[in-house]
Amino acid sequence: MIGIFLFAWVVFPALMIVLSAGAGLVVRSAAGPIAVPRLLVMPVGFALLVVVCGLFCDSASLAPLAGPACVVVAVMGLVLARGPLRRVIARRARGTDLWALGAAVGAWAIVAAPIVLSGKPGFTGYAHIVDISYEFDLSAHFASSGRSIPSVASSAYQADLMKYLGSGYPAGTQSTLGALSNLTPVDLSWLYQPFLAFLAAMSALSLYALLGSLRATSQMISYELALGLSLVGVVLRAQSLSLRDIVASQSAHGAISWNVFGGFQFIAFFIYLMAAYAETNRSPFDLSEAESELVAGYHTEYSSMKFAMFFMAEYANMITVSCVATLLFFGGAASPFGH
Repeated sequence: MIGIFLFAWVVFPALMIVLSAGAGLVVRSAAGPIAVPRLLVMPVGFALLVVVCGLFCDSASLAPLAGPACVVVAVMGLVLARGPLRRVIARRARGTDLWALGAAVGAWAIVAAPIVLSGKPGFTGYAHIVDISYEFDLSAHFASSGRSIPSVASSAYQADLMKYLGSGYPAGTQSTLGALSNLTPVDLSWLYQPFLAFLAAMSALSLYALLGSLRATSQMISYELALGLSLVGVVLRAQSLSLRDIVASQSAHGAISWNVFGGFQFIAFFIYLMAAYAETNRSPFDLSEAESELVAGYHTEYSSMKFAMFFMAEYANMITVSCVATLLFFGGAASPFGH
C-alpha cells in the first residue's frame, strides 16, 4: 500500500506536471509569450490535454490512444521550447513567483489533506461516495470505450452510462482522468484524489494570474460613473461638449472665470481628482497592483521592456488626466488675468 500511495501522490502528480507543462509550451510556441504568460503555461497546457482527451474519447476505437496522444503533445512542446527550458534550468528557477507557487501548493494541500494526512491511498476527501462512484464509472468507460453507449441496460452501471452519455454529458475531466490512468500501472480509483488536487492547483494558478486584471476592471467600473458625473456641471455651464468651447467659456475674466472658482465647480473638481487617482492606480487606489499582495499584480510575469511599457502607460495616463483637468477646471491655455 505504501508503494501505491507514493505512486499516486508523487509519481502521478509529477507526470501531470510534465504533461501539462509540455502541452502549455505547445500553445505558448504557437500563440506567443504575450498570449500565454509563464504563470499560465501549465493551466493552459492542462486545458489542452482535456481537449485532446475529449477528442480521442469521442470514438471507441481512439479512446485507448488518448493517453499516448497526451504524451506526444507534451514531448512536442518540450522539444519546441528546449532553448527557453535550458535558460530556465541554467538560472536554477531564479525569478520564480513564490506567491503564485504558494497559491498553487496551498490549493493542492487543502484538497490532498484528507488522504495525505492518513498516509494511505484512498478516495475520501470532500465528495459524496455516490458521486465518486459515478466519476469512476465514467472515467473507466471513457478510458476503454470512449462515448460508445451500451446497447442493453442490463445493470445499474450500464443504466448510468446510458443516462450520462445519451444526454451529451461533457465529461472533460472524466475522459482526461481515464486517459492518464492508462499511462500508469495503478488502479484509477487511487488516482482520483491526486487528480482533483492537481485540478485545484491549476485553478489557483490561473486565478492568481487573472486576479490583477479583474481587480483593475472592477475598479475602473466603480469610478467611471463618478468621473463622468463630475463633468456634468462643466458641460452645462459651457453649454457644449467641445473642449475648445469649455476653455473659451472660462477666459473672460481670468482666474475668477475658471470653473473651479467662478463656476463653483470645486466639489466637482474634487470628485474628478479622486476618480482620476483611482483611474491611474495611484495610492490609495492601487488595488489592481497591490504590491504587498500580488507582487505588482497583473504584470508580475513581465520583465525588461514589457514591464517598462506598463509603467510608461500609467504615467502617460496621469499626464492625460492632468491635461483634461486643466482644460475643464483651470481655463486651459487661457491667461489667468483675462483678456
